[in-house]
Amino acid sequence: MPLASSRGYGSLKLQHDVAKVLNERRSKSGQVAIVYFISDHDPSGHDLQRAWKDALRHFGVLCVFVRIGLTQHQVEVENLDRLAIEVKPSDSRSKAFIEQYGNRCWEADVLPTSVIEEALDSHIRAWFDAKLWKRRDAEIERARALL
Repeated sequence: MPLASSRGYGSLKLQHDVAKVLNERRSKSGQVAIVYFISDHDPSGHDLQRAWKDALRHFGVLCVFVRIGLTQHQVEVENLDRLAIEVKPSDSRSKAFIEQYGNRCWEADVLPTSVIEEALDSHIRAWFDAKLWKRRDAEIERARALL
């Protein structure tokens, strides 16, 4: 599973490189990519997801975005209130964010890695076909044995 980290709004080169990988995989497998997205739960973090969706669409990528962190639900379940910061009123995206989530926000790095790992595992298990994987793995091992 490829991984990309943009550390904020990604460069056009990074977006193009990610799109190239996803488009190549689609041409080989016919499958639509699932992009598991993690970013801050703040106005810019939510806009970052929108920006990545737009960029990948621009490069012809067919994909589904799934935000696995940081979400309002995780903030509540993990009791992260003490780690909240105020939404910056100077951020042009703050009004819409405040209307939907309130005037407090969180950086993604306050989320324990175990929660991210659990979210990834849960989402992957939802579509992963273990029988098919084992069968394909056995085919590969048989082919290796012939070499």
